[in-house]
Amino acid sequence: MLELHFLEIPKFKDLKTIPTTHLEKWMLFFRSKNNETLEELKMSDPILERAVTEIELAKMSKAERNAYESRMFALSDIASSLEYAEEVGEARGEVKGEARGEARGEARGKAEGIQIGSHRARLEIFEKLAKKRFPKMSQNTHAKIIMFSDEQITQQMEFILDYKSQKEFEDAIAAAPSKP
Repeated sequence: MLELHFLEIPKFKDLKTIPTTHLEKWMLFFRSKNNETLEELKMSDPILERAVTEIELAKMSKAERNAYESRMFALSDIASSLEYAEEVGEARGEVKGEARGEARGEARGKAEGIQIGSHRARLEIFEKLAKKRFPKMSQNTHAKIIMFSDEQITQQMEFILDYKSQKEFEDAIAAAPSKP
């Protein structure tokens, strides 16, 4: 079902009270001529916050908008990186916990199996992080990564968030020594 609302903005009189309905807030938004009112509306409703932000973006110069978008991209990238770092930390904790539990086990073969599984888990986590950070990773880079030792995986995990470009990342992977 589609509803259409025709708003006659000039007929809207300024409210004497604080707007409570979405319609009143939007009408006030369209009629507002001062930044103070827009700031109040921005804090009262997430949708209006987005609308005010879009207006602020439209008022920016190209250089200001580029700087703003770069900052927002960087913040998003940092948040994403932190989320993956948390996943990596959890996985490491699980691997260590499993390794400790298995170390108490009876058979040495179980311990060796855990070591192989741990390596695979660490490798899988690193691959996911690398693909998230650099989605257009080349096949050669991927082939080199799957041959990494535990030490190489640990080393690259420490630096993956520092690479500024996909090329820098792929060059570092290509320069890494081959597994003995």
